[in-house]
Amino acid sequence: MKRYNLTKRDYIVILFIIILSFMVSILNYKDLGIKDTAMLFAATFALFFEVYFLNKDINLSILLFIFSFPFLVTARKAVYFELFVFKITYETIYITTLFIFCIKDIINFIKEVYYKQQDKLNYIIYIFIFVIFSLNSAIFSDNIKSSFASTYIAAAIPVMFALAVYVRFRDKNFKHIIYAFILQCDLSCVYGAFQIISNRITPSTIVEKRLNITFGYHNVNIFAGIVILILPFILNEILYSKNSKRIQSFLIISLFLCSGGLFITFTRGAWIAFFLSILIMLISKKYKKIFYILIALGIVFIKPAMTFILKRGTNMDLFMNESSIARLQSLYTSLFIMIRYPFGVGGGNFAQVYKKCLIEGYYMMPTGLRDNITVASYNLEAAHNLWLQIAVEFGIISAAAFFIIILSRFIYAVKNFKNCRAEVACLISYLIFSVLTGVEFEHKGIITMTLIIWTVFMIIEFKGNQREIE
Repeated sequence: MKRYNLTKRDYIVILFIIILSFMVSILNYKDLGIKDTAMLFAATFALFFEVYFLNKDINLSILLFIFSFPFLVTARKAVYFELFVFKITYETIYITTLFIFCIKDIINFIKEVYYKQQDKLNYIIYIFIFVIFSLNSAIFSDNIKSSFASTYIAAAIPVMFALAVYVRFRDKNFKHIIYAFILQCDLSCVYGAFQIISNRITPSTIVEKRLNITFGYHNVNIFAGIVILILPFILNEILYSKNSKRIQSFLIISLFLCSGGLFITFTRGAWIAFFLSILIMLISKKYKKIFYILIALGIVFIKPAMTFILKRGTNMDLFMNESSIARLQSLYTSLFIMIRYPFGVGGGNFAQVYKKCLIEGYYMMPTGLRDNITVASYNLEAAHNLWLQIAVEFGIISAAAFFIIILSRFIYAVKNFKNCRAEVACLISYLIFSVLTGVEFEHKGIITMTLIIWTVFMIIEFKGNQREIE
């Protein structure tokens, strides 16, 4: 990476940013407390510094932005509101600014695809279909302005970020993006370890107290979803890249941090996704013996392993587990909503519509199933299934468009499997996690996982271009 010698003007700007960040933090001290105030200071400094650096080096600014994900996400406690038809968070402020800086390059890229790369045109068209129909769903909401704002942060912002990253890095080295993702994951793991120590959580009580371990991302499921997208890239760098001893040591430490953090989340879908990721990463002549050994062990231990995973290591019956039953209720209620509102109910409206349609969804269940379950005692804020979430809020067309986008990226990556092992494993992990655990494009201002997956789409595109050049 390029080294920078800061000028006198840079130091003056940095001092001004420090003062401004301190003022923003102090104004929120009474509401946040000392720990969150310190995090807000770090997030505010990071945001303003990264925006300032867009004038000096956009690529380095993007890398710093990715690295600061764990800090920026904490700022939601102070900055998370609607302004006209926009949802304002530190992430949306930065990405909107970045998009404006890169708009000329993005327009040129779209023109290039239209006039010179017709084979990639369908991919771009489906992205536009997804965004347009997602935004269109706001029309069917009771509060169009609020719904549009929710859709802006959930659907439009991640696409804007991915396009900006692609046009800035397609002629450079995308590996810098991967390492920035790994570093931000390491930061979250360290914060999770601090939470375990500060809350005096012992290994035997982790399951019961897992809600106290957020890793900085509101809950363990969000963190787990982020980690399963990054772990394949760590494995790929360790197994297939020629790195210096120092880099290899860093990657091994990152692997232990992230896999250890993933285990203590007790997130079932993530565990399954990670195991399959390992198998995919070992598909090569170099590691075929290890691959076959793991397959054999998987066959032998699949029954007890699946029982452990589904019950999260407890003795609770699956049909008595409120979390599992809530997801089952979500399936039927979401199907009812999709039939009634095929074009969606608008971003951010799942919980509201779910309450209205819960009874109808319950009676859609087969009688035999209803008689054997204990109904969940709480209403769901989200579908806990990405595809149901998209179809309910943004409409069936948006869900279909997003699925086609993932499918096209998957096929594209498989065709270039030797260079895209990590991307294939990442997409499979995302699909598994999105169904078994459920994710949202945006959860109370958190869009980190969505930013990562859209960036992975663009990395696949970049590697495909490299293959064509070769």
